[in-house]
Parts: sequence; C-alpha cells; structure tokens
Amino acid sequence: MFLDHEKFYRECDRVLVPGGVIAAFTYDCQEHRVVEHPNAEKLSRIMNEIPEKASSAQDLESSEYSMIIIKKYTYPNIQIPYTDRKRIDNVYMTIDSTIVGFLKLCLSASFVRNYVNSCNENMAWWRSCEERLMDAYGTADPKAPLTYQMEVFMLLGRKS
Repeated sequence: MFLDHEKFYRECDRVLVPGGVIAAFTYDCQEHRVVEHPNAEKLSRIMNEIPEKASSAQDLESSEYSMIIIKKYTYPNIQIPYTDRKRIDNVYMTIDSTIVGFLKLCLSASFVRNYVNSCNENMAWWRSCEERLMDAYGTADPKAPLTYQMEVFMLLGRKS
C-alpha cells in the first residue's frame, strides 16, 4: 500500500498536542470541469475521456490505492481515529493551467502513463487527445491557458 494509515495515525497521535489537528486531502482525478471558456462542455468531455479510457483498460478494483481514491476516502480503515472529526465533500478546486499542463498532470497518474505507453495505438489516441483539445479550444498553442475544476475531499480530526 502507498501509505500505512495505521502507522501514520499512530505517529500523528504521538506528535499532536491536545487540540492539534490532522487533515487528509485528495482530489478526484476522474472528472474535470472546464470553466471560463465558451467551449467548456466539449473541452470537459475530451478531458474526461482520458482517465475514463485509461482506467477502462485496467482492473482498478485490484489496486487498493485506486479504490481508496475512487471511493473518496470512505473506507473505515483510513478514517481519522478521533471522535472530533469532520468530512468535507463536494468542494471544487479551480486550477489555472494550460493544455499541455493538463496533459502532463494526466501523465503523472501511473494508470494513464502505463496505458498511453502500452502500444502505438494508445500513443496515437493520446496525441489525438491533445489535437482535439486544441481544436475545441480554438488554438494551435499547447500553452494556451486552461482553467478547470476538480472535486476535492478532506478528512479533518482534532485530538482531544
């Protein structure tokens, strides 16, 4: 597993003073919403095709990390072990980036990178995504500004 939550929470409990807080934060990389662009809907569809297609080629349920993210940190074994705790959902983080910046973000996810690099056909599809994004945007510049939103979720806890 990418993080031993039990060990992490024990260490937090050791170093936190009463009233100290802990936060676990992550974001949903499966859905992106373009904002502030006249062709936002089409751009969003193309952007969302990337994680959808890349994840369809893999059994994400076999990866505990993927399922923890997909289930938005709802697994009982990763909940913050304090009685004074709170969960925050349905908040969207706005990201100011570029077309190429978004594509680099996607490639930072191993399941996307593995899919794209697995064969020439997938690499061609990846290149078509970049072309379709630029066409939908109405630009030939891959560094054109692109503003989009991703859902974030957070677990908060305060030590008594």
